[in-house]
Amino acid sequence: MSLFAVQYFYAGDPDAMAEVRPTHVEFLRSLHESGALRVSGPADGGTSALLIFQAESKEELEKTLNEDPFWTAGFIGERPIREWNPFFGSIN
Repeated sequence: MSLFAVQYFYAGDPDAMAEVRPTHVEFLRSLHESGALRVSGPADGGTSALLIFQAESKEELEKTLNEDPFWTAGFIGERPIREWNPFFGSIN
């Protein structure tokens, strides 16, 4: 298993995003409860987010993230996924 740093850069009407947010949060909650999502949260005043995942491969993670309601609704304009190997500290 590898760690991956994912950035979400939001691109959507805030009111429309607010309508979909509960299903997006539930999607992320289920990934966190399964252990795949290690930590996540908003960044840059809420215009983006940083998410750290544990997955077998980038391709597997991308397939999973394609099911995020924010992604399917078109609210994520950019979503870089990078394998990440931290040198210091840990994510428990």
